Amino acid sequence: MDRKESIFFICVTLIIIALIYYVVKKFKERTSPSPSPPAQTDELSISDLKFTRTLNPDKSNSNSESEISGYTIEYAGIEYTKLSKNVTFTITWKNNIGFTGAVKGFKIEHFVKDDNGFPTSANLTKNFTSTTTQTVDTSDFGDNSVEIVSDGTYSVVGDNTFKIHVIKNDETIIKLYDGVSQTDTDTHHINVSEDELGATLDMTTPQSVTYIPVVSSDTTTSISADITKVKYDISNSGGVNLHGGQSLYLIPATPGDNDNAETFFLQYTDGEYILYNVTKGEWNNKSKRQDVNLKAELADYDNRMYIAFYNKSTTTDENIKVQLRKTKMGYGQGVEFISTDTNNNLVLVDLSSQTSTVPEAEYNNSFWTFKEDDLTCGTRFVENKFRGEYFSDRIQSLTAERCKANANCDEDTSTMFSNDEITEEQALNVNSYETTYGVQIPYQMRQFIGAKMNSLKNYTYKDICTL
Repeated sequence: MDRKESIFFICVTLIIIALIYYVVKKFKERTSPSPSPPAQTDELSISDLKFTRTLNPDKSNSNSESEISGYTIEYAGIEYTKLSKNVTFTITWKNNIGFTGAVKGFKIEHFVKDDNGFPTSANLTKNFTSTTTQTVDTSDFGDNSVEIVSDGTYSVVGDNTFKIHVIKNDETIIKLYDGVSQTDTDTHHINVSEDELGATLDMTTPQSVTYIPVVSSDTTTSISADITKVKYDISNSGGVNLHGGQSLYLIPATPGDNDNAETFFLQYTDGEYILYNVTKGEWNNKSKRQDVNLKAELADYDNRMYIAFYNKSTTTDENIKVQLRKTKMGYGQGVEFISTDTNNNLVLVDLSSQTSTVPEAEYNNSFWTFKEDDLTCGTRFVENKFRGEYFSDRIQSLTAERCKANANCDEDTSTMFSNDEITEEQALNVNSYETTYGVQIPYQMRQFIGAKMNSLKNYTYKDICTL
């Protein structure tokens, strides 16, 4: 090849490259289909669960010793079943995400353990809705408190526990909490002794004891329910997206009290979590926590970060703005905050230190805005994979529609597109090119588009819906 031929070949190559670049740029300017409303599923759950046992003075009690003689000393003749009405069990909790517009009430079952263990059927069952005597809040993050009292047909002497169910609008019953199956009897099983029940005959003022069971996403019953689930895109003033190319779910971790903050896990749509060291990774399937110093290898404990909200506010466009505090495995209030440095790297900043200062940028970047993600799995796939590629509006819309219609989208490993559809898509793109530019498509461009079309063979429903 002489010098003139070499120069000619180089010029032709440059022209082809420039043409490819121009066409790619034009395709990038295409508008993807409008997002559809979210149609994900959620695991209904509750947090801040507490039980309070109150012993109340018997109604027959008075200051007359004659009325209580024979009871204060000798308990053998007491009717414990009748006196069981003197015990009130108050149950309080907070709803998590997924209740609004989908739940109508709660069903609570009371079980009392006898010599053979807890009965198969509940001793008492009560339903609570917005129209019952004791009303309940069925909205997201609603606070609830109900009282359970024996109806006088059974005794509460022994270990008492409860099952809490949600009643959906279609009357479906879903179990949220099962105290019967819990092994931590100190907090999930509430004992009433014969002496305590008999003492209500001698009481003048109520006596209460509160039990706070550890109820996290690991100890409550997780039931996948057909309820809209909110996904969040989370970003700070530094322009860093905590969610990356996906979205994040708020997963309840531990309830809060006077000494410990209410905490959450942040889970990505691919199933991974934000871990204790501010990295994205897989949960080690451990649920053990330690509130003092770690006395075993870290691998023995839950490796997810327990995150608490701090300085929560609402932005002008109705989004949540909050600081994210790392707590020590759900204990305490937490002193470190998730932020980003000037290089946009995630860092943990100690904002409670009295001896050191925090850079202004890291303080400002410690505030994160939670924006509800209105993209379905299909449209998110379009946003991440199809934008700027050689795919028609038809194939983009088809992706969103099929993913939305597939109830098992996140588990289906079958491919979404047939070979005929891929061939048709390639023909559409070739025709579009030739119509737009009025020339026959170059061989190199045809090969390039063909390779892009064939990549559709590699995508399954599960690939698309876990983005």
